Amino acid sequence: MNDNINQGEPLSFFPKGTDGPCPHTGGSDVIEMAESALKKLEIKCESWNGYRAEFVENLPNYMWKSIKTVIACENEKWVIKEIDRRDKLSHESELGFKLISPI
Repeated sequence: MNDNINQGEPLSFFPKGTDGPCPHTGGSDVIEMAESALKKLEIKCESWNGYRAEFVENLPNYMWKSIKTVIACENEKWVIKEIDRRDKLSHESELGFKLISPI
């Protein structure tokens, strides 16, 4: 028996002293934003392949000052293509959600 594991306690995969996952907007949140935007544009889900979306946010009090998350719809499934962790704040013009149509 491992003495470092408290029986009956859930295992945590987060560093000691943290409350959980990173404070930035996650990929699933960006997917929800993309699907909502596409529905508002009345684009049917069968036509979503090739669309990309990105979300950039500043987190001045976090170890990464800015994070950019990029997703894409491929083979009718959303996938996270990039999580860019930046050590400097992003310019205000980069911030927020952007939907990028297929070429």
